[in-house]
Formats: sequence, C-alpha cells, structure tokens
Amino acid sequence: MSLSSRITARLAITTLVAAAVGYGWLYLKQIRVESYLRERALVRQAEEISHFLSATADGSIELDLPSQLSESYNSPGSRYRYAIRDESGRIVLSSGRRVGPLPDFIRTDQHRTYEYQGDDKARTVGAAFRAVVGNRTFVTQVERTAPMVRSVNAAVFNEFFMDGGWLGIPFLLALLAISAWTVRKTLAPLHELSTLAADINPGSSEVRLPQLGVPDEIVPLV
Repeated sequence: MSLSSRITARLAITTLVAAAVGYGWLYLKQIRVESYLRERALVRQAEEISHFLSATADGSIELDLPSQLSESYNSPGSRYRYAIRDESGRIVLSSGRRVGPLPDFIRTDQHRTYEYQGDDKARTVGAAFRAVVGNRTFVTQVERTAPMVRSVNAAVFNEFFMDGGWLGIPFLLALLAISAWTVRKTLAPLHELSTLAADINPGSSEVRLPQLGVPDEIVPLV
C-alpha cells in the first residue's frame, strides 16, 4: 500500500470515529434534555393542581379545577392522572385512576420526580409536590404513562436527522475528499522523486535527484 493510501485510510478512520463520537454525544444529550423537560413539566403540573386546592369549613379540602384542565386528566384516553394525599398518605382526591405509592423522599423535599413499572409492564413517570392547605400538608401526585423509550428516542433522532442532521454526512465526505486531495498534493514531490529514482540504472549513474521542493525530512535521503 502506498504512503498516500495509508495516510488517506487513517484520515478516513479518524473522520468516522470523530463523527460517531459527535453524533453519539448529541444522542445522549438529547436523552438527558428530553428526560429533564418531561420531569420539569410533571412537577409544574403537580404544582398547578395544588394551586386549585382549598380548605372547606369542616376541615376537608376540595379541588376546583378549570373545565379544560379537568378534562385533560379525566378523559378516558388521557395518559395523565393525579391524586391528592393527606399527611398519612391516604388518597383524598383523585382523577379516578390508580397512581403509584407515595415516594418516601417527598416527606423531606417540596417536590421530586420518580418512575416505576406497573403490573402491565408499562413504564410510568410521575412527580410529587408538597403543599400546605389550611394548615395541613397535602401531596399532589401527577403521573404519566410513558411510551417506550426506544420509540421516543427514535422519533427525536428522526426529527433531528430530517431537520438538518443529515448535512453532517456530505460535510464529512467533503472533508475526507479534501484531506485525500491534500495528501496526494503534498506527496506529489515524493512521487516525482520515486519516478526519477526508478529510472536510474548503471548506464545513468550521473543522474542526480533534485532537492528543490523536496520536504526537509526527505532531503538527506535524496
């Protein structure tokens, strides 16, 4: 294999590794951002529901959700559900569908997120928000049945690829082509020296190889 072919092959491998690392980092970053935004949204939903809690004259509480917000939680096809628990952990109000157990860490933090796998093997993510209503502490839980992680990640990756991520491929190919051309152009004097040296024989021993334009590393060899 020629020197230029070896250098070009190594440049190609380096370019592919760099591209894999770059796209891999973006993929992992996307997963973290998607998870953060989802958890933040659930916490805000739990906090929003807590704002509609109020204490009644007999010491109980009531939840007066706006009709649009109530419909988003109580519609049969909704993937969201909520529950209000008192200090003992007993559910006092809910959207009618089962929610997971109250996380222990919420007893010391105002809000936290959590996730678990239900009996139907579906992954559920949730948020718990602690608030004081009428001198009593209540915890609002909001949960969402999460789609398969692979499906979400695949959808985000496809969206990224269609929106311009594919431009990285022709850019890398162009970079590789320019690198290969640069290597061949740089090694052109060596190729000329090699051709001249191959023509030297016992009948033309007086031929001398030119040093003009030869790289410094090759001058002693010439």
